[in-house]
Amino acid sequence: MPLARRHLPFLATALAVPSLARAQAGIVRQVPMPCLRPDDLLGMVLEGNGSTAETILVFGQAFRPGDLPRGRAIAARTAMGQALRAQTEVKTLHPDGSARFAVLSLAAPPLGRGARLGIVLSATAPVAAAPLDLARLVAPRR
Repeated sequence: MPLARRHLPFLATALAVPSLARAQAGIVRQVPMPCLRPDDLLGMVLEGNGSTAETILVFGQAFRPGDLPRGRAIAARTAMGQALRAQTEVKTLHPDGSARFAVLSLAAPPLGRGARLGIVLSATAPVAAAPLDLARLVAPRR
């Protein structure tokens, strides 16, 4: 299968993580991350910090025109296919109405220190779900 532009963020992450692991620990651990579905936008690798609680990640993401059309949202899943809760807040739009920049919130499962988890983000129809309660989730950490 030829590589498309949408594979580039995954490849950069996949290539950087083993290099970093090799430099820091002298070993290479591969994390499977199939960005194979038509609506897959990008993949990333999360590294655990030893937390035993669900962690909410909040980050900004830029999109090319048409990647996240009006009326679509971000869905997140592990590389093994387990769905994760995600929330999208579009901040700016391209002239065609698709998202240019959005703030994404993602509920990540607990990961042991140094454990790695591949995450794939894709465009999907919005799902009616309760918003992530960030205040409740960060309260125990204060």
